[in-house]
Amino acid sequence: MNLSIRKTLIAGLNVLWAFSLLAAPQKCPSTIEVEQKVRKAPPGWTVSRNAAPARLTRVALYDGPPREKASLKPDNGDAEEAPTWTLSPDNPRGYWLVCYYDDTTVALSKRLPAGISSCRGILDAYSAIVDVDCRP
Repeated sequence: MNLSIRKTLIAGLNVLWAFSLLAAPQKCPSTIEVEQKVRKAPPGWTVSRNAAPARLTRVALYDGPPREKASLKPDNGDAEEAPTWTLSPDNPRGYWLVCYYDDTTVALSKRLPAGISSCRGILDAYSAIVDVDCRP
């Protein structure tokens, strides 16, 4: 196989790989393992630990890095239904998905791949968010 054909094949595989990342749903982990500690327990109190993993309770989308605090309100506002966001796929600042978990101050954030055009929260039977699905 000559060099130009090999380069063309490699370039094509790289494009396919990039599109597969974009097409893959971007989701929050449903649970995370956290380790918290009390710096100083008040006199007379004993610290105990809950070994259960922290469950996903809320998601947010940000225009740019979360430290800039540009949280986006869902298209359907504060409705009781699953939150949905319509995004501009060519936003130069990028969008960030932030996942919040119960019983912890820890949150996970991840920059979404370029080209994402919508995200939708998925609720359980009790209207608690259990997943989020972002797609091109």
